[in-house]
Amino acid sequence: MGNDGYPIGGGQLGQLIRDFDWAGTSLGPLAQWPQSLKSVTQMLILSPVPIVLLWGEDGVMIYNDAYSEFAGSRHPALLGSKVREGWSEIADFNDNVMRVGLSGQTLAYREQELSLQRRGKLEPVWMDLDYSPVLDESGTPAGVVAIVVETTQKVLAQRQLRESERRLRAFVEATSDAVYRMSPDWSELLHLDGGTFLAHARQTLPEWVDTYIPVEDRGRVQAAIAEAVAPASRSSSNTAFTRRMAASAGSPRARCCSPTRRANWSSGSARPRTSPSSGGPTSICGW
Repeated sequence: MGNDGYPIGGGQLGQLIRDFDWAGTSLGPLAQWPQSLKSVTQMLILSPVPIVLLWGEDGVMIYNDAYSEFAGSRHPALLGSKVREGWSEIADFNDNVMRVGLSGQTLAYREQELSLQRRGKLEPVWMDLDYSPVLDESGTPAGVVAIVVETTQKVLAQRQLRESERRLRAFVEATSDAVYRMSPDWSELLHLDGGTFLAHARQTLPEWVDTYIPVEDRGRVQAAIAEAVAPASRSSSNTAFTRRMAASAGSPRARCCSPTRRANWSSGSARPRTSPSSGGPTSICGW
């Protein structure tokens, strides 16, 4: 690979790497880089996955466009800096990464929590991290390549869901009323604590309508559910969606079949359980 036009492509970071004064770093001028460094740099800048290369004892950073988004306001000053200085708040963590990587070993973390400086304060951030050594021409580890995928939104959404389930369990334990969980489209009853008047359902029940809704009421109930979960309804707010479901499927009164198949009158309501999705609208994960 020649020096002219190197590295090839790579978007914004490709151009920044070509223009950067590498002579001011321990890597030396771009034209004098060893082939091993050139090859891994060319590979990472073309990848859509967030990747950063930590080269040499100091872990001088070279990264791609995807990683620059993770770096946020630290970019572009992070390019060509030492990892210990660029991410000073987690210097000890990266010291271990360099120590292990330059010894020829790998590291992998899943949903690793680190406190990073963002928006002027330390914030908890969760990441999936994979570190591998990069060998030079002599076969000696000369750097560490890191794949960095932030999972903060996923972790927070899972925690929110677990808290919602905890509150639901606490509510069920504190009341004698029937409490149920439904699939997003109401095709399956996922769980039912039937209180003192309905048969419990501890496993998923696709035939819940036949089991719990009297024949003469099934058409009305299914029509109300179809209207509430229709795509057009999802463009409105969760609050409006909740009111629609409460009005259509559970309130003010509806009949349910008891274990003896006797129709009893009961009242109730349904609320959507939501989960944030990365880069998109809030999605309903159940009722």
